[in-house]
Amino acid sequence: MSDQSTGLADLLTGAARNCWLALTEDETRIVGKGETLEAAVAEARNNGVDDPIVIWSPREWRHAVMAGCAVGAV
Repeated sequence: MSDQSTGLADLLTGAARNCWLALTEDETRIVGKGETLEAAVAEARNNGVDDPIVIWSPREWRHAVMAGCAVGAV
């Protein structure tokens, strides 16, 4: 799993910023990008990927640690 994480980190390091990115299911290639989610998905579909993983690429990638969060806590 660490190899895939390193690969994704490397992929995103060289990616466009401040836009939506569409990735292949195995997260090895960027197949679309756009100012809107719809534009990124449309470009991915034009590149032969019908169901891409879509993420927001911020202006700057930062490390974040989430601690003390309980999902579904009452």
